[in-house]
Amino acid sequence: MDVYPFDLLPPAKERWRLTAVALHGGVSVAGASSLARTDGGGFWMCWMDNIELINRQQIKAARALEAVLDGGVSSIIVPAFEWAFSPELVTHADGSPFSDGSQYQTSPVEAGVLTAAPLRATVLEAGFVGGVPLEAGERFSILHPNRNKRLYTVARVLASSGGEYRIEIRPPLREAVTKGAGMDFSDPGCLMRLANPDDFLGAIDAHHESTANAVWVEAF
Repeated sequence: MDVYPFDLLPPAKERWRLTAVALHGGVSVAGASSLARTDGGGFWMCWMDNIELINRQQIKAARALEAVLDGGVSSIIVPAFEWAFSPELVTHADGSPFSDGSQYQTSPVEAGVLTAAPLRATVLEAGFVGGVPLEAGERFSILHPNRNKRLYTVARVLASSGGEYRIEIRPPLREAVTKGAGMDFSDPGCLMRLANPDDFLGAIDAHHESTANAVWVEAF
């Protein structure tokens, strides 16, 4: 499976959002509206803004990526820009990073599912070794046998004891998981397709430079 070349084509900004999470029931005569959460928990979208293409290698890579994506039909793994929030990264005791903004890198995190969970489950029993304690707000991926790599957010830490956690996640599980399934906090991402193939690549200017803007939608 192809992976978006984040190191070569980094965006100036990246935004991940779960969309279509709720169904709108319309507005009553009294002016009240009702919302209900969808069973599947919506789907991920990602906006990558202002991807600068300032050299030959970047422009060729963007063109190759455009070709591989087949007008939005084909899917790739899109990494989530999560290094700053990873539980592997810690600051000094007072919460400050180094002078250049960087942080300590701890030993790699080992995380996995402790108890099998069904499709659409929103609570996981997880083992988490290394790094700093989970606090909620972290994102991780599970590489599912059929659904490939999918992205999840730790919504709540319900309980923890000695490296074992009970966590609430969003979206609900895209596929049932077995005991021992890995949870990737180091390099999270999601299987996505390009939603704006006609607007992905900008025009090349007189300096042979360009920009790209990508809108990704979770692929099923």
